[in-house]
Amino acid sequence: MNDLVPATMHSLVNTQKTTQKDNVVFGDQAAHDVIKNTTYNIQGASVSTELGRLIEKYKKEFENNIQFYEQIDKLQHYSTPLSEEKIVGLEAKLNAGQRPQYLPFAIQTKEIFVKKLAKYQFYEAAQEIHAYLLAEIYTRYNLHVYPQIHCGTQESEINSLIQLKIIDPILALFNENILHIYADDINGMLYFLTGNCHIKWI
Repeated sequence: MNDLVPATMHSLVNTQKTTQKDNVVFGDQAAHDVIKNTTYNIQGASVSTELGRLIEKYKKEFENNIQFYEQIDKLQHYSTPLSEEKIVGLEAKLNAGQRPQYLPFAIQTKEIFVKKLAKYQFYEAAQEIHAYLLAEIYTRYNLHVYPQIHCGTQESEINSLIQLKIIDPILALFNENILHIYADDINGMLYFLTGNCHIKWI
């Protein structure tokens, strides 16, 4: 993975006290410091994260039509329901968590994500991207949202936390959104994990 390359470098030119009368200048002229911002567009500089690496990998697989006919372990893990859970299924979990009003939205967004998962299933990097995002959602939910549910925080605040701690920061991860992951897809992933018992609402 490439090192992060700064897009902007600052050069500071210090000058002594001068008289500028009758000067002929073909560059910068100032009585004090001149701060110059130079922008460098370096190809591949944005590919500095794991997600960036996976996006580049997907582009190569797509361009070269490299097919993959298995399911990676991490994606299989999140796609497999946990058998030890007592409350099974998306509807039952939302009902138990006193969120039945979100069931139509949950079903619809989950279906959107499942279709996208199927669309890109034959690209290993696309599977890895989806697994990466599912892991992010799982972790962020359990660190920031579930503790507030457990202590009885109001529904509106929980929804705001989901937006603030899950949806917004995950969308911000993309320098290049090559799989067209949007907010409804992220909600779909959240309810996909709920249906498979990886996320609790009580």
